[in-house]
Amino acid sequence: MHEHGLPFREKSQGQFSVVAEPPGNCELPKSVAQLCDYWRDLRGDALAPSWQDFEWRKVPTELIRWCVVVDVHSNPMDFIYRFWGSGCSELKGIDYTGRSVRDFRPQVMARKAFDEYSAVVDQKSALVFKTKGVSFNDDNTTDYQFLRLPFSYDGASIDNILSIGTYIPEELSRAYRYYESHWMDYIWPDETPNMSR
Repeated sequence: MHEHGLPFREKSQGQFSVVAEPPGNCELPKSVAQLCDYWRDLRGDALAPSWQDFEWRKVPTELIRWCVVVDVHSNPMDFIYRFWGSGCSELKGIDYTGRSVRDFRPQVMARKAFDEYSAVVDQKSALVFKTKGVSFNDDNTTDYQFLRLPFSYDGASIDNILSIGTYIPEELSRAYRYYESHWMDYIWPDETPNMSR
């Protein structure tokens, strides 16, 4: 994979595309840019900062409820939610703390998240994933982006990833309705998607 154009495509939930770019190439909301700047300050000259050095009090307060953090596992590759913000619980209708990204519903979004986390691990760099053309059960499509920031204990491998998504307000309200319409998936989930690596 290369740094300036990671294409991802899914068709099982309506077609959409995802392109990954370094944060420096993207226009981020002010508070998200502040979070990214804090991550850069922590990193210094290292590959990535250590999660042990991260302090939530340095994160803009309005962002914390929309943040999620995963622990990176290998053999097999997996991502377990260490922190799941309260805003994400309200949006998705479920708290995924302690659960795998493989458990995420709907499945097409589990696959999407898995691929994005894997790209951060493979590239060992912060990435902004720009998603275009997601259909939230109506005739309109939605564009949004996720900032994903890696952390490393040993300066060589990626151990944690912090993420935050940004939507414009009207698209966020449509996202609420979308996840509400998939509440049955949480009760009677389909077969977990194949995400072996």
